[in-house]
Order: sequence, then structure tokens, then C-alpha cells
Amino acid sequence: MLHSFCSRTNCSDGAIPRASLIFDQAGNLYSTTEEGGAQYEGTVFKLAPNANGNWRESVLHSFCSRTNCGDGAAPDFASLIFD
Repeated sequence: MLHSFCSRTNCSDGAIPRASLIFDQAGNLYSTTEEGGAQYEGTVFKLAPNANGNWRESVLHSFCSRTNCGDGAAPDFASLIFD
């Protein structure tokens, strides 16, 4: 297990990661969560390896739950792609 996501309501680190992971050239992992984040509508996250073998999670984006948000919400199984 690289990271244990929070299971409580309104966790800022995301919850329910269902999508596949992608790697960058530095060995970082990226994906989405269905729930959690600042608005509890899902996140885009990064897992970065540390020198000691542990991994550090960072939230790159929290999806919005308000009306007229242009970024969507609850990405479920939405995988990321690199451009």
C-alpha cells in the first residue's frame, strides 16, 4: 500500500480512488478520487516516492460541487492522460 486515503466525510486528501494510475518520468504516480477534497467532489492527486521508500500524497486539484463549476465533479473511474 502506497497511501491510505481518508475514509471520513470531508477528507481533504480524497477518498475512493478507482481510476488507473499513470507514471511520469520521475516515477511519480497520478490519478483521481471519486470523493473527498476541499468540496468533497473528488480530487486529482500525485504520489511521489521519498528516498526512504515511503510515498507522499499531494492534492493537485479538488473538484467543485457548486452550480456552474466548469471543472465537473465526482470523476468516478476517470483516468488521467499526459499531454
